[in-house]
Amino acid sequence: MLGWLGLRTRLVLLVLLALLPVLGLLVYSAEQNHRAALQLAQSSLQSQVLMLSARQQRTVDMVQELLYGIASSPYIKNTVPELCGQHLKNLYAEHSEFNNLGVTALDGKLLCSATGVTGEFNISDRLYFQQVMAGSRLAVGRYGLGRSTGQPGVSFAVPVRNDVGELSGVAFAMLALKPLSQSLEGVPDLAD
Repeated sequence: MLGWLGLRTRLVLLVLLALLPVLGLLVYSAEQNHRAALQLAQSSLQSQVLMLSARQQRTVDMVQELLYGIASSPYIKNTVPELCGQHLKNLYAEHSEFNNLGVTALDGKLLCSATGVTGEFNISDRLYFQQVMAGSRLAVGRYGLGRSTGQPGVSFAVPVRNDVGELSGVAFAMLALKPLSQSLEGVPDLAD
């Protein structure tokens, strides 16, 4: 049947035919290695995302705990401006991760703040304030510049209720960007 081919050609075809299963095995092995590497990369990425999420959740939990503490303070619940401001300044001194801490009236007017600025600032147009006024227990704002500090950060807010449980104001904290960026340290660059 292959008599018209020369001996050399038949030998080359025989060798190629013998190598065909080996080549098939190499292709199959390469595909399996690729799939294993892809699964490992996906698993590593998922692990990093979960770790990052846990770090961010700890940050949010810390902010929430601080704000609930502020909102439940007698100096804040029954706002006495001098005591309110001093209380916030004391907390601010212990928490350098914030640009500002403050309490507003229901109309958004600043009643007291850790930076000492009051009255002339109104935050009723801020998303976090509006979320609290709409019934949110913890509101998270967008990235922005603090009105009284001019510093960039992300604001959080909780409702302040007086001794009879009525909404009497909003306690807020503006988290500086540095703590947020520090929570990302150690996370590999995904572009690598």
